[in-house]
Amino acid sequence: MSTSILSLDAIPAGTYNIDPAHSNVGFEVRHMGIATVRGTFHKFQGTIDATGDAPVLQGAVEVASVDTGESNRDAHLASAEFFDAENQPQITFHSTAGEPLDGNQVRLTGEITIKGITKPIELTGVVAEGGADPWGNERIGLELSGVIDRREFDCARRRTTRRCCARQPRSPRPGSRSCSMTASTACPTTTRTTTPTIRMVRYSACATRSPRLIWS
Repeated sequence: MSTSILSLDAIPAGTYNIDPAHSNVGFEVRHMGIATVRGTFHKFQGTIDATGDAPVLQGAVEVASVDTGESNRDAHLASAEFFDAENQPQITFHSTAGEPLDGNQVRLTGEITIKGITKPIELTGVVAEGGADPWGNERIGLELSGVIDRREFDCARRRTTRRCCARQPRSPRPGSRSCSMTASTACPTTTRTTTPTIRMVRYSACATRSPRLIWS
């Protein structure tokens, strides 16, 4: 496959389908400021429609296919506290506009829907020329990334903590022996929300003009 860079308007006209065997959709999150956790979705589909004035990218991933390399964490991400795979089984994206940037970069603006909540997103990257594969299909490559804040999609982990109880000395009754009895005040619970964001959402694809597209 060639590594030449295409502009958006130079994508050969046609409709391209994602080829999951040669594509991936992934993300990375900074954990406690000391490590980066990376994950991917194994099941996804999408298209690039390059038949109009500007190409339109749209796709969906299956939330239950999330994989970060740790099964307990994957189950937690699929739970209602995060992505809620049972009730919101897909994360979707569609582009609404595109424009060239300096240095052969491109920018796609669009909307991403996570947990039933839709927000705008910008993806930047490159479109790489692919040429024909051994089966005669014309392919292009596409690699994009963007940043989202998971709190905007109700995907922030909430931890319930109990504050330390204050203990007040109790005054002895007149005429009684001095003692060290104490009374505990009520211990209110508080809920705090952790704030890490999904720093990077990555899409990388190689597209074919006949039935298959590859996106990573």
